[in-house]
Amino acid sequence: MIFDKEEPAVLCEKCPGTLAINPTIEGPHWSCTQCGWSEENATPPTGEPLLRDLTLTDSAYQTRDVYAYYGAAVSTANILETGLINYLTLIQNKAKKNGTQLSWDQYYAENTGLTMGKLILRIQQRTLLSTELKQELETALKMRNDLAHYYFRERALYLATFASRAFMIEELKDAADLFTRVSERLTEEILKTIGLPS
Repeated sequence: MIFDKEEPAVLCEKCPGTLAINPTIEGPHWSCTQCGWSEENATPPTGEPLLRDLTLTDSAYQTRDVYAYYGAAVSTANILETGLINYLTLIQNKAKKNGTQLSWDQYYAENTGLTMGKLILRIQQRTLLSTELKQELETALKMRNDLAHYYFRERALYLATFASRAFMIEELKDAADLFTRVSERLTEEILKTIGLPS
């Protein structure tokens, strides 16, 4: 749901149980709908400090959220990439007779220098992945590359409106969910490789 003003923000400190609202998007000006009370740093209903930077307009606050969700999506992509490094290293070290900690460390160091696409390719060359996991990895790679190389360039104008920023937030949540889901599937493959139940 998109708001062009704060919905409901705080409780009035003079009229218990009455919500105070921010009638503008220009700044932190809370006022009670009953008595007219206002205060910039009002106490929220939970008794906890506001988690919002009151110096930001609603537009700026939502834009900040876009960047936060972008960071979350990229973070989950990095977790997936680390899982790919670990899986490839495991496969390589297991294939080597008498793999050691030293050989693990050497493979790991080499693999950290590979792109996500090369990691996926090398894993596919060394082990049989299910068709479903292959497709999920391809989708995740495409999404990760979009985030890293094109996301904001292709969506620069999306930052201009509440509706388009909300769309970006949902898109970024979906990306983070995709990376998390594929990471979980990859973890299942790793556990199978080392002989543990998933």
